[in-house]
Amino acid sequence: MPSIEKKGYAVMAICISLVLFCVSAKKTAHAAVDAEPCPDNAYCSELVKKAEELKLWDERYWHVLMHYQKKRFGHVSVIDDPKFFLSPQGKKNPRAELVATIRSLFLSTEKEDEHTVCRFIARYAWLRKELNIDESKLPISVCEKYSRLLESIQPRSVNLIFPTSHINSPASMFGHTLLTIETANNNKLLSHAINYSAITDDTVGSIFTFKGVFGMYKGYFSILPYYMKIMEYGDFDYRDIWEYELDFTQEEVERLVMHLVELEDVYSHYFFFDENCSFNLLFLLEVARPSLRLTDDFNLWVVPVDTIRKVEAIGLVKKINYRPSETTRIKYMSSALDDKKQIEAKKLALGKLDSSAGVLEKYSREDRIRIIDLASEYIKFLFSRGKISQADYRKRFRAVLGLRSELSNETVEYNYPVPENPLRGHESTRASLWGGFYGSRKYMDLEFRPAYHEFLDSDRGYVESGQIVFGKVSCRYYPEENKFQFQRFDILDVVALAPMTRFFKSFSWKAQTGLVQKYFDDDEHLAYRLDLGAGGSVRPWPGSMIYLLGETSYNMSTHYRDFVDLGFGGTLGMYQKIVSFWKMHFYARDIYNLVEDFNNKLELGAAQQVHFTVNTAMEVTFAAYTHEFRNWEKELRVGLHIFF
Repeated sequence: MPSIEKKGYAVMAICISLVLFCVSAKKTAHAAVDAEPCPDNAYCSELVKKAEELKLWDERYWHVLMHYQKKRFGHVSVIDDPKFFLSPQGKKNPRAELVATIRSLFLSTEKEDEHTVCRFIARYAWLRKELNIDESKLPISVCEKYSRLLESIQPRSVNLIFPTSHINSPASMFGHTLLTIETANNNKLLSHAINYSAITDDTVGSIFTFKGVFGMYKGYFSILPYYMKIMEYGDFDYRDIWEYELDFTQEEVERLVMHLVELEDVYSHYFFFDENCSFNLLFLLEVARPSLRLTDDFNLWVVPVDTIRKVEAIGLVKKINYRPSETTRIKYMSSALDDKKQIEAKKLALGKLDSSAGVLEKYSREDRIRIIDLASEYIKFLFSRGKISQADYRKRFRAVLGLRSELSNETVEYNYPVPENPLRGHESTRASLWGGFYGSRKYMDLEFRPAYHEFLDSDRGYVESGQIVFGKVSCRYYPEENKFQFQRFDILDVVALAPMTRFFKSFSWKAQTGLVQKYFDDDEHLAYRLDLGAGGSVRPWPGSMIYLLGETSYNMSTHYRDFVDLGFGGTLGMYQKIVSFWKMHFYARDIYNLVEDFNNKLELGAAQQVHFTVNTAMEVTFAAYTHEFRNWEKELRVGLHIFF
């Protein structure tokens, strides 16, 4: 352990030096390079002329370095920070930025760090090769500080990291991706974690989601030791971690590092659905190997797991590793003990059980080890979540270690089961064709869902008790009336059912908003709805979930007497996985309206979905609706789902 700690401090020092190096270099010479052909230098003019003859600004690698994307009227960089560009037109003009970069190579600066050779070292390395630049004619030709940095970190390989989704956190509903750069010491925990994320102090989920959707946050790249990110995601955020080792050469890894230096302290506006963590990381991979063309395939929305699927599909993944989270470990360890032993472990962790010798003598030696190990893990979990003070943590952990020391000669193997690889689950986008009856009216629905996952979808590779849907659109056709109508638009539909257990008092909730056709006296009309709910759920047996949510239902339409309809009530439901490819859902929902009719709206429903393959399924749903327990209307429909 002491040697590992020393290595950890050394690596942290290297990370800090990298950050300081980049921050100190953020001010590049911004002389008016566009005002003069070159800074009175014939060789500079010669290089500019050569670059124009070669049309280097049209080269793929230049576009990748500048994060340009092809738009209708030209190229636009997704980077928004002005200090990333040397030309005032650089964000939208690849040629102007290239010429400005060449000119800046001949400008003198007081500090080496501020010169383009250091500040934009990846650009310089490429131009030096393409133009065969005579370095002796430059005021600065080599960035000594970067050379020393490269020697100190010795990058060897790159891993793409996927912390799975955490649906109780709006920022993490779709999961997250980051990169790690392993060094010559070959210790994954001590590698450098490269992360892109929004910088925000907002803690309210709805505010974060709104600002994130409309790009109201600035996103930055950051560098931290990987073991700190494991603590953040695996121990604090309940998230398992998947590691995908990428097949990059040494030269490609070094190109990635060079570009990372250029991006330090540079922001891009963060957009929740497209220009997010996963999308921006793809540029780093393209810089390492420009032939990848990863960013071309993602336009309207970018789901983290889809970017990893793309990376795997082109053969870039050569090895996969799984890291269970703290909660996953606790759940697995507790599953090996009966209720009585679980209670003993929790009492021990909470300091409610005498930790003196012999307190667990009534159990076998293996059971004692399992009880003590579980208590130890739970103490660490409580401390990481701020549930106990540091003084209590030390006291309880020391007592548990004392008990464990009595059995130090024996160990128990914990072979944590590896869940299904997220890449093996269904694709994120879904198209559906429905046929059904509402009362005596026949209809057909055509439905499209950009992302991501619903409860009845196969949970292979997904969080079992989560539903995350955005942008689902449905259009309906009534053949007997020859009537076509826009049926609904689900802006966001999130349901998080986290089952309560002896060790985790989790919170379940729902948030659904969008447009939907509602029946009024004369006909159907579109109305805006916002349904919010909160409550709890339990798992009475494997593959099942029973939940109870208290709810508010807010609706707006010009067809309401007072324009709005507000109701309160709740939903009682149950999910059951019959077999791996067959799931069912039963529910009863009752909402009492306070504004429009002062009555109850009761809905009873049942649904089941059967998967034929990973990306094909059939669903059958039945629902009955009534007002004040009279005038039942029934709906039956059958749908075919295609995931792609």
